[in-house]
Amino acid sequence: MKKLSKILVVLSLVFVFCMPLVMSGCLFGGGAKIEIHTNFKNEYVVGENLDVSNGKLTYTNENGKKNTVVITQQMVSGFSSETVGNFEMVITYEGETLTYAYEVYQPVDLSVGDLFYCNPSPSAAVMGSPNPENYYDYVKVFADNKIYVTHALEVTPTQAPEFFADIDISYALQFTRSIENKKVKYTYSYVTDSSYMSYEIVVDNANQVTLSASANYFSEPLVSVCTKNVIA
Repeated sequence: MKKLSKILVVLSLVFVFCMPLVMSGCLFGGGAKIEIHTNFKNEYVVGENLDVSNGKLTYTNENGKKNTVVITQQMVSGFSSETVGNFEMVITYEGETLTYAYEVYQPVDLSVGDLFYCNPSPSAAVMGSPNPENYYDYVKVFADNKIYVTHALEVTPTQAPEFFADIDISYALQFTRSIENKKVKYTYSYVTDSSYMSYEIVVDNANQVTLSASANYFSEPLVSVCTKNVIA
């Protein structure tokens, strides 16, 4: 009889302490929650719009059942790209929330009138010049993504402003602007049956660009780092 009483007491205690947990779902399935299933864009240029393309989350209900949900812009709050810095947006689904970190940055870009020079000229060396250190490659920036590139000039940076004074936008090539790895990149490509030419200009910082060039008259692709010299 005493043994039976002890068993009943133990069962009563188990019922008293475990029943609230069972009722709240803590033992079976737990509370509902959301988690990121597939990441979406988390780096934005100042002024850029929110992009949740390909973003998905996993929703787990109170019974532990999971479901994959496509993230929409309507689920997101607290996003702004007006200021440079690191921030968090809030994603809400079925009353559950989570935060998603993102960064806003402002890449350095070219300005109209910028002039960059590379010395020694890699193109002069490739074309067989015995003294490539006497030659310069130049990049001059015009409006509307039009850029003039020239190779192997015997024109020093101090002589450049006068030399380039007569080089106007009609001499420039039409480049395409894009942003990759937080850097602005300009590209140009020209291909025919008998010749080809391509340029890539990456803006490293306010005073330097990396110029890559390929052409049928170059024996190998050229890559050079060019320093800025503003035309007065």
